[in-house]
Amino acid sequence: MAWVAFQAEKPGVPFSMETFTTTSIWFSVGKIGLFGVACLFLSLIMVIPGETAKGPMDIPEAKTEILDGLIIEYSGVNLAMLKLTFALRALAISVFVTSRFVPWSLVGILGTGGVVVAFFDFFFFWTKVFIVQVIFVTVMRTAFGRLKIWQASSFYLINATGLALIGMLLLSIDVMISSRLLG
Repeated sequence: MAWVAFQAEKPGVPFSMETFTTTSIWFSVGKIGLFGVACLFLSLIMVIPGETAKGPMDIPEAKTEILDGLIIEYSGVNLAMLKLTFALRALAISVFVTSRFVPWSLVGILGTGGVVVAFFDFFFFWTKVFIVQVIFVTVMRTAFGRLKIWQASSFYLINATGLALIGMLLLSIDVMISSRLLG
């Protein structure tokens, strides 16, 4: 996506999160690139349960299936720190998904600025993060059963990686077509 931002001459540094929060990637690509961004978005959604160790991928919390679980020996403050780490990891991936794929703000929608709009925009952003976390972490955790380790490996190596590669290929084709048409 950074290469697409560089080729599209988006304002800002291509590897900066600010580049993608100010200008949406959805409106920066053509029709083929739109499918590529959708494939990348879906592959990231597929990776979220494994990255947050929730739902089908909560192998560290599998108490009876896998060696009595990895966190069974911890209690008190150490267990609280591990649980806090898991929660912050889920929050971080939700913020990443929101800022990359749902970057719209009230300033862009309303076309105005100011302290009041910035105040509401702050809450609007965290509302989007909350919705992303509820849908892609909590719903995934309650809707699906736990996968075995070989099923999770197969899921990531074949499905998520394949979809991400297709998305990158479609984005590359879109950039080459648009640069050929403009150049």
